[in-house]
Amino acid sequence: MSFYQRSNLLAITVLCAITLSLSGCSVKKYLGLSHANNLKHISVSCSQDCNSHSPVEYDLVFVFDAGAASSLSSLSGPQWFRDKQSLQLSLGPKITTVSHDIVPLTSATELSLPKKSRDAVAVLLFANYLAAPGQVAAALQGYKSVAISFEASKYQIKAGDK
Repeated sequence: MSFYQRSNLLAITVLCAITLSLSGCSVKKYLGLSHANNLKHISVSCSQDCNSHSPVEYDLVFVFDAGAASSLSSLSGPQWFRDKQSLQLSLGPKITTVSHDIVPLTSATELSLPKKSRDAVAVLLFANYLAAPGQVAAALQGYKSVAISFEASKYQIKAGDK
């Protein structure tokens, strides 16, 4: 290999290294080394008097599209549950829904997260409470670990570093 070829190869190598270091996160994400969120653990519990002593239906919605995340985050719990089937059909692979019910006096229970949960740009909690304070959607993607406590008229979210 001539001196000229070696210097060109060296220049290309240095240029590639600089490009990769400047693009950092996008390269990591492209290679599957980075995630859209850091949420790894969700636990739930339910007080004796939650939802007027009734079970609470709740959904965790993992959203993989920014436009869908914006639309869904404006919904209340009752709106989500009313339109759930049509939203799931229209959004298709842009969302993954994990549905649960929790009954009063449930002690802390760890939930299983979907396989690609960390690739979701938004993770939304919708609860079907009877009272208005519990009907607000919550965004969970900013946390590493959350404990959701379903109480009398609303839920509480406690962040953790599990």
